[in-house]
Order: sequence, then structure tokens, then C-alpha cells
Amino acid sequence: MNCACDEINNNKFNNLIKKELALSLDIDDIINESNCISFDLNLDDNLFDVTLNSNEILSNFTKSMGIYHLWIEYEYCVQHHENQYIMLCVYVGKGFFNNRIKSHIKNKWEKTEKLYVTFYQCENRIAKYLEQCFLDIYSFHLNKDENNGKDYLKTIWNEERYLFGTNFDDYVEIMEKKNPKLFGNIQD
Repeated sequence: MNCACDEINNNKFNNLIKKELALSLDIDDIINESNCISFDLNLDDNLFDVTLNSNEILSNFTKSMGIYHLWIEYEYCVQHHENQYIMLCVYVGKGFFNNRIKSHIKNKWEKTEKLYVTFYQCENRIAKYLEQCFLDIYSFHLNKDENNGKDYLKTIWNEERYLFGTNFDDYVEIMEKKNPKLFGNIQD
């Protein structure tokens, strides 16, 4: 006869925790080595067909899950290095990146303010954990719930990351398809 004690097996949970919490990950991976995108919401989306709208910019992230940060430029530093931008994080969130950013653009962000976003792709469970860590340590202007942190999250970006983000080649390809005449690909 089998005992009910033999049915207790929590190895699946234990193995998952060991695997996920043993990640080789630090803050630099999340905010400086991850995807970086900027949105100039003040521009007319149809300005000579040379700008991309948020749908086009986010098209490569349709089903991407993870943690993201919304940034503003805090200060430009010429004292330590040329062309260094000090960025201040004003919001941390998690979820399906494409949908969440579109919602923030519509509901949280001023059209006159340039939006900088970083995105670290990971499983939802890890994103929830990371988001809570950020909320426990840092204070974010646009986060209200569970935001008990006192410090401010800042980082330094070089000029390339600040101006072009990390997906510039993808955007050039989208712009080329959108308006081939600008790229010399005139087709009859």
C-alpha cells in the first residue's frame, strides 16, 4: 500500500527557483545592455514619411515579455566624458512590451516630452521579481503602487545609445520599406 507521503514532491518548484534565482544578471544588463528605444512624440507621424510612428517602432516587439523602464534626460555631462547623457528613470513596469508602451504613450506621457525606453526581455515571473526589486529600492515619479524605494535610478548613456537606441538598423529597414524614394530604391 502506498503512503500519501510518497505523493509529496516539490522538486519541480525547487528546481525552477534554483535555476531562475541563479541568474547571472545585474542592473547594467537590464538598463544599459538591453534594448533602448526613443520616441519623439511631438513630431507629426506623417512628416514627409521620414518618421516612424509607435506601431512601426514597436513592430519587432509584438510578443516580447519582460521588464521596461521609461527615462528622461536628466543632465548632459561634458566634465567626465564627451557626449555622455545622464538619464533619470521615471517608471518601471513589466508585461508585454509592445502593448504596455503604447498604453503609456497614450495615458502617461506628455506629447512634448521625448520618451526613452529600455526593455529587458525575460519570463513574466522574472519580470515581476525584478520590477519589485526596483520598486523596493528606487523611487519612480510615475509609479504609485508598491513604490517604497527612496533612491533615484540614474544611468549614463553614450551619444549613440541616446540618439539612436539599439535598434537603429531595424528602423532604417522599416523606413526604407515605408518610403523607398528616400533611399534611392525607386521602383516603377
